[in-house]
Amino acid sequence: MMVTMKRGRSDLGDKPWVAIATVAGFVAVIIIALVFYLGNPGGGLYGTEPQEAQGSTSIQNSTEVSTPGSSSVISELTTIAIPVTGVWVRVSYIGSYTGIYGVNGNLQKIDNSGDRVFEVQKPEGNITAVFTKEDSSTRHEILVEIYKDGTILKSGENSSAYGEVSLIYQL
Repeated sequence: MMVTMKRGRSDLGDKPWVAIATVAGFVAVIIIALVFYLGNPGGGLYGTEPQEAQGSTSIQNSTEVSTPGSSSVISELTTIAIPVTGVWVRVSYIGSYTGIYGVNGNLQKIDNSGDRVFEVQKPEGNITAVFTKEDSSTRHEILVEIYKDGTILKSGENSSAYGEVSLIYQL
């Protein structure tokens, strides 16, 4: 008596665990995506929306993004609050930046991205703010501004690759 064995590929229907694992994987991805995008009760990226400081100057910043081959434009509008008391350095760049700011050589190092406002402690003398883009983008500019009591004192911008803005203001 001779026994013949069937060689070759087996059909996925012969292995029900493959179909179960595939469905479970899709369900897990959908649940993770829903938790990430909709599971935030505060509505903001980190759980709460930023609150505008009382007695502040609001600056609206608009960024338009379009995709190649598409006629649609996505506009993002953010509002940043500049307090009306004290000295502040505002840095705005869509990508990552690094820099320093402070008074009379007492400088703070910053690695950040987006539109941010930093308070200058004990503002007497020379206010220094030097910030550099960390990428080669030439489409977007880095903007650096120095404010005192809600009023802009000095401003600079640079849209070149790895562009730097250096400001010094005597108080």
